[in-house]
Amino acid sequence: MAQVKRGGIPLPKEHGGWGMFIPALVLGGILAGTINVPLLMFYGAALAFYIFREPLFLLQKTSDPQRKKELVWWSIFFALIGIIFTIGLLYAFERWILLWIGIITSIVLLWDNQLRKNRKERSVFGEILGIIQISLAAPTSYYAALGALGDVSVAFYTWILLVLFYLTSIPYVKLKVQQQIHKPKTFAEKARLGRNSLLVQVLALGVAITLFFLGLVPLAGILALLPNAIKAWIGVFNVPSRVNLKKVGFTELYMSSAFALILGLGYWLL
Repeated sequence: MAQVKRGGIPLPKEHGGWGMFIPALVLGGILAGTINVPLLMFYGAALAFYIFREPLFLLQKTSDPQRKKELVWWSIFFALIGIIFTIGLLYAFERWILLWIGIITSIVLLWDNQLRKNRKERSVFGEILGIIQISLAAPTSYYAALGALGDVSVAFYTWILLVLFYLTSIPYVKLKVQQQIHKPKTFAEKARLGRNSLLVQVLALGVAITLFFLGLVPLAGILALLPNAIKAWIGVFNVPSRVNLKKVGFTELYMSSAFALILGLGYWLL
């Protein structure tokens, strides 16, 4: 059984996860156009439950009795924070749909935990499952802020656009790893290696354009995807001698933040 380092708050180590989760939360608040008590309570609950995943997972990895005890207490601590905020949202502000979303998210959490235990969280299925779960933070925070006053279609199609956006990151990050291994030289080699990344970008833009012409999303739904699409096309044909995966991760964070700001503000301005 693996040994887990003692001490400290067991925070999730996946920078990519944080880079998706925080912009999604912020996007929901921007769409709502308000900062109120229910929204702040939801942020508290969402962050607590997101962090709760880590000590719960680490409990399965450690054989150190002392560390197990620490992780149990951290699990209880973050779970209680999340539950207290959730109960407040349910009873004080009547955000009852959060109960059903919470049940669905809990099932996905257990599924995700099993994938991590079997080291399959980086599989295509595992990453898609994680994206679907994290993307729910945007429509859920929007609902938490506005309750019954919110527009269901805004919440739903925002979630669809966010899932599409985050899905484009899977082949792009894998491409950067493959570029480091294969080091393509010619235009044809680069295009062949990056075809999946380019195809996903085209499909995402195609869906956004279709939704726009159907009147289901504003023009911002298309514009929000463009910076990421341009980055992907440049990334396919610009192959550095050495790929810095940490830099790639921060670039994805910047793209996520830009997407959230463009889409959120675009709903109000366009």
